[in-house]
Amino acid sequence: MSNYAVINFDTNICDNVIVLDEGSTWTPPASHYIVNVDEGQGGIFWSYDSATQVWTAPPDLVENA
Repeated sequence: MSNYAVINFDTNICDNVIVLDEGSTWTPPASHYIVNVDEGQGGIFWSYDSATQVWTAPPDLVENA
């Protein structure tokens, strides 16, 4: 099982956290994306500010976007 943050595209604020079993799929609501907070997205870890509830992509991922 892995934990995923459900994040709003516009605000980068985590609206919810879900748990998925290995091999399970789940489609987030429109205007949201998910990030695997256990393993990092593609092996690259995101950072989370609990005060603002905002997730930030690592610099490498932002530069390659």
